[in-house]
Parts: sequence; C-alpha cells; structure tokens
Amino acid sequence: MDSITLETAASLAHQIRTPLSSALLYASNLKRQQISDEDRIKVSEKIFSRLRHLEELVNNMLMYARGMSVIDESFIVSEVLTELQQILEPQLRTSNTRMQVDNSTGNETIQGNRQMFLSALINLCVNAIQAMGRNGKLQITASSENEILLLNVCDNGPGIRDEEIHRVFEPFFTTRENGTGLGLAVVKAIVTAHKGELGLESKADEGCCFSIRIPLFRNTDK
Repeated sequence: MDSITLETAASLAHQIRTPLSSALLYASNLKRQQISDEDRIKVSEKIFSRLRHLEELVNNMLMYARGMSVIDESFIVSEVLTELQQILEPQLRTSNTRMQVDNSTGNETIQGNRQMFLSALINLCVNAIQAMGRNGKLQITASSENEILLLNVCDNGPGIRDEEIHRVFEPFFTTRENGTGLGLAVVKAIVTAHKGELGLESKADEGCCFSIRIPLFRNTDK
C-alpha cells in the first residue's frame, strides 16, 4: 500500500470517528429497560441520521481523495452550524464542555461540498474538545463582511507552543499521543478547496482560535 493510500485511509478514519461515536452512544440508550416507544423512535432517528452522515462522509472523502471538484452545491451556513451542534451533543455532554454559538449570517450561503465543510468544522471542534479535557469552553462565531464568511472556532485549552504553531497543518504532525496528525491537514485542504483561508492564533496555556474565511455565494443568474 503506497503512502498516498495510507494517508487517505488514515484521514478517513479520523473523520468518521465522531459520527460513529455519536451513533454508538445513541444506540446504548436502546438498552435501557424502561424506554417509551416515543423515545425509542427519537433515538433510532438519531442513529440513522449519524449512519447516513457516515455514508455521505465516506463517499465525499473518497471523492476528495481522487481529486474531484468539491464545488457542486450551495448551502446555508446557519443550517450547517445547527447540524454541527447536534452531532457534537454527545461529546459535549460526556466532557461537560460548554459550547456557545454566535451566528449572525442569517441565510448567507457558500458554494462547495456541504458534507466536507461540515466535516472540517467537526474536526476543529473535536480537536478542541479533546485538547481541553473536561469542563472546557468552546466558542463558535460566524458573521459576514465584504462578501466573505468569517467563522472562528475558539477554545480555552492548553494552546500550542510557539515552536509548534507553524507545523500544525503539516500531514502527520501531532501534539497528542493518540493523534493521527491528519485532522488539521484535512481541514486546511477542505477550506482551500472552497477557495478559503484557514488561520490560527494560539499561545501556550491560553487556548486556540482557528479562523476560516470563505467567499459567500452570490447567484449571478438572477
């Protein structure tokens, strides 16, 4: 197996971990002896939602690995942020992480691959949750300015040392014992594929703040 295939497989495994964990946590609720039919239906719907997300994620990541274009649809940023909160709910609850979303984008849209964009946000948030440990604070802000989507993902974790900050987007570089070193490299590739820019501000013991800038979609056919 060559290095490109290995990198693709490892990055895909890293990406599917969160929705898979969510599905397993929801499935564990079905083992409860006392659960109403209404609750069982709700839990089942959440499980199927996460499994569908996994299926779409695998398909899109394989498409991305083959070098196919990601520009195939326009989607509303606010809807992606709502789904992001739903997906992260089990991990937020387990780690007792406080998550605050300040979104002023209204019905603004961007063009690209919705699932891959959502995957990039999941990756940033999961990295932050894992870095903070328990009782952390995760803040997401989304706004628009001069036809640009401005999206920040900030945490109050341990931050990144100055000598490491320039390497965090390199494939296979990680500061975590069990990290794959591919998560942030994949995020950067996805943002770049959406004609955007990914930035990072961090200081040791003061947390991290990732910034995403992506052009808004404007329908010129109208």
